[in-house]
Amino acid sequence: HYRVLFEKMIRWYQMGTADWSDEETLVGVRSIDELYEYFCLYKLIDGLEKSGFHRKDKAMSEALERSQIPEISMPKHRYAFKRGRTCLTLYYEKEIWSPKHGASERDRFFNVEGWIWDSYRRKGANAKRVPDYIFEFSADRGGPDESEKRILAIFDAKYSPADIVFFEKLPVLVMRYVHGISRKDGGISPVVSLYLLHPKEMNHGTHSPVR
Repeated sequence: HYRVLFEKMIRWYQMGTADWSDEETLVGVRSIDELYEYFCLYKLIDGLEKSGFHRKDKAMSEALERSQIPEISMPKHRYAFKRGRTCLTLYYEKEIWSPKHGASERDRFFNVEGWIWDSYRRKGANAKRVPDYIFEFSADRGGPDESEKRILAIFDAKYSPADIVFFEKLPVLVMRYVHGISRKDGGISPVVSLYLLHPKEMNHGTHSPVR
């Protein structure tokens, strides 16, 4: 379902045209920002597979996507990959709650940001952070699952010009994700990198899908 949408977006960026006559393709898409998020999600998945990571549930997921049932073929929120002894879990819109929220008991990481840039965002027990994409890396050592061995790389999709992404979006997201996410047992931040994905303007005035 969304693989079809992904292919249409590629053609849209490359040639400026795409056939949107099949309205089922757009079921559930509410904005261009959300459309760009889905596009970046599939670009990340393709990039991981091209770099040698094998998706554990790929066959089953492709069968569900071919079912053309919107509720089933919507993007998943968790994708598991492995390359050698390196395990990688890609989370899409994973919620990271404050320590006082009940849902945080089941997770390895907390939202601990005390300084809130946006006045409309919730504070206290119901405060949460929802990065667009999280790469959670761990090593398959055959031993106990210890959270201190896991590190995070965070990606956020911004359908905005490069100067706005760099000067306005980046400082906010550094505070929100790099300094605002902690392990349960404290210590150094588990977030080792933050990437903002945005359209890249080419010399001839057109746009490349992702930079």
